[in-house]
This record gives sequence, C-alpha cells and structure tokens, in this order.
Amino acid sequence: MDVPYGQSSISFKNVPLLKATASRLCGPLFDWIETWEMLSRIKYLGTMLFLHNFKKAVQCLWTVLRAIRSFLSFLNLPLAGPFMEFLDFLFPVWNMFSEAIESFFSVICIGIGFIISLVGDLLEVVLMPICFIGLVLRNITTSVLYPMFLILWKILCAPIRLVLALASLLAYVCGFIYDVVGNIWLSLSGIIQLASTSEATVSSANEVSMWRTLWNDLFSQIFRALRSILPGFVAFFTACNRHRL
Repeated sequence: MDVPYGQSSISFKNVPLLKATASRLCGPLFDWIETWEMLSRIKYLGTMLFLHNFKKAVQCLWTVLRAIRSFLSFLNLPLAGPFMEFLDFLFPVWNMFSEAIESFFSVICIGIGFIISLVGDLLEVVLMPICFIGLVLRNITTSVLYPMFLILWKILCAPIRLVLALASLLAYVCGFIYDVVGNIWLSLSGIIQLASTSEATVSSANEVSMWRTLWNDLFSQIFRALRSILPGFVAFFTACNRHRL
C-alpha cells in the first residue's frame, strides 16, 4: 500500500520528535541503542567498501596476469629452443664452477687447518720448556727456599726476642729492687728518727728494751724485703731457662 507524499513527509518530520521522546523515556538505553546502530552502520559501510575495492584489485590482478601470460606465450614460441640450449650449456658450466669453488674452499680450509695445527705445535714446543722451568722453580721455591727462609727468619728473630725478654725482665727486677730498697731506706730512716727521739725522751732504764725492739723491727723489715725479692729472682731464672730451652 503506497503512502501519499504529504503523509510520508509529515512522518519523517516527526522522527526527531519521536527520538527526543524515546530518549527522555528510556534514558541511557536509547543512547546505547543509537550508538550501537551507528557503529553497526559504520562497520557495514567499511565492509562494503573493502569488498568493492578488493573486487577491483582482483580484477586488475587477473588482467595483469593474463597480459603477462600472453606476452610469455608470445616469446616462448621463437625463444624456447635457444633458451633450452642456453640452459643445457649453463648447467654443466655451473656444475664445473661450483665444483671448482668447492675444491678451492676445501683446499683453503685444509691449508688453514694445517697452519693452525702447525702454529699450535710450535707454541707447544716453545712454551713447554718454559712451563716446565716455571713449574720446577715453583716447586723449589715452595719446598726448599720458603722453609729455609722461614728457619733463618726464626733463627734471626730468636736472639732479638730473647734480648727483649731479658731487657723487660731486667727492667722489672730493677724496678722491684728499687722499690724494695726505697722501702728499706724509709724504714731505716724512720727507725733512726724514732731512735733519736727516743734517746731524748726515754730514760736510761728503758734504753736496752728500746734497742731490742728497734733491732727486731729492723730484722723484720729486712726479712720482708728478702721475701719479696726472692719471687722476682725465681721468675727471672725461670724466664731465662724457658728462653734457653
């Protein structure tokens, strides 16, 4: 059934109004449908353009191939015989040339291998004595010279260590004797001062007992000093015996 022109124009004029009404009623769903429809149309249009251009390209390629085939068929008729004769002549020459190149490269490879082996043998002959001499020198150094040097070093260092030990021990003994003598001198000076004061203050009746007490104090100080000196001498002689051993 045909629609009159006036009614169709009125219906097409109402399309934007209908779209606006549907967009207000459906919201995002209508927008998504419009976007999907637009993308579908673009894809369809791209596919049609591709197929149309591809058809033209295939037709052009087929035309070019037919032209090349016609040209080759035209040239094949007069040139087939000479071309086959040229190929018959070229193949033996190519085979001979390839065999000559192969032989040449094989000779070069053999020569290079021989030169490399000769150089390796010469290096081995030249370097073997040097390596042997170096190995012998290293063995002599590690097994003979190093122990001898170590023994000589210990022999040279032993007197120095002994002298240093004796010097330290002698310094210790001298310091100890100096301290003991100082203590004895202080004791004797105290005793002398005590005796001089006692002579002026104490009576003659107590003089004998006083001198006996002083004598006993003097002997006790001397024995204490000797008792403190003896361990120093014992340590000195023990150190001397240890260093001598």
